[in-house]
Amino acid sequence: MASLPDSFDSAAVSRLRLFAPDPAHAAPLDGGRLTLREVFEARVLPRLIAIKRGTIAEYRAAITAWERLTANPPLSQLTDDHAEQLRIGAAAQIDQAKLSPATYNKWARHLRALLARLAPRDTRNPRGLGLIPFAPLVETLPERLAEPRVATRGELSRIYQACTAATWPLIPDPGEVWRLWLVLSYNCGARRSDLWGLTWGAIQEREQLLTLRAEKTGKPLRLPLHPTLLAHLQSWRRSAPDAHPATKIFPFTQSHRHFYGQLYRLQSLAGIGAPLTPQDLRHTCGSAFDDLAPGLGAIVLGHAPKGVFEKYYRNASRRLRKAVRRLPQPKAFLRILADRKSVV
Repeated sequence: MASLPDSFDSAAVSRLRLFAPDPAHAAPLDGGRLTLREVFEARVLPRLIAIKRGTIAEYRAAITAWERLTANPPLSQLTDDHAEQLRIGAAAQIDQAKLSPATYNKWARHLRALLARLAPRDTRNPRGLGLIPFAPLVETLPERLAEPRVATRGELSRIYQACTAATWPLIPDPGEVWRLWLVLSYNCGARRSDLWGLTWGAIQEREQLLTLRAEKTGKPLRLPLHPTLLAHLQSWRRSAPDAHPATKIFPFTQSHRHFYGQLYRLQSLAGIGAPLTPQDLRHTCGSAFDDLAPGLGAIVLGHAPKGVFEKYYRNASRRLRKAVRRLPQPKAFLRILADRKSVV
């Protein structure tokens, strides 16, 4: 790996802030020998202090693809041909089912942004560092958008019943946690990462509301709780070893292998053919709300509003509360309410 010049002041660069003015002419790139990764780590990343860790990981994954599919030239030798190498190499892997178009296009978007940052500054590129004479165009590839998979209420009931056979996480009754996760996924459609990070402080029982800030978008959400979901939350709160407001609701570790292994095992026991993913459950939630009232699915899932009226004038809270009460529930989900009535 090429080293940085002696004159390069890394401490000074680390003190720069996002969007801080850059020098009119950056220091030379070690005779033009630095690669895309080296320049990203040394010149771009220190300026991105407001960026999320996940986004940094995406940039690094895109750079890894660049290194694998191109000649990985020093930036002084960068041409449009290298961007074409990337596209052709990715297309070949897609044809061999080794890569999805969506994954490649995500890399392409990050590489476009990175190369634009390295290109000269002008009115359309006000943050350009001027480290390369131009930004080669990294083209995207067409995607075939399949129809989102939606679970039936019968399938959800069978998975719910299979949760009695759960063996992970290692707690007295892991099945109760999985039943709650399933009911919460169907009724709120939150992303897996948001559910894993959900704390008891996000549950407002008196107002029957769930409040969270989506990790991916940073958008705050306030979602009414269906009585079935509220009953499952109350039941697990009574059983949970710690229900402090700052404590996470789900005792899941960050082990994707254990989580997905258990999720797919339960579905196999339930007789589900191709297993449903957390994203499929998110599709199911959004579709169920949209069936009740067009546009509600996007609101529940936290997608950005479209149009001036939706963005600045519409208050969907009342409409959402009414819809939550009418949201059809799988039969197995409702048993907790029947059990409560029989106890009373």
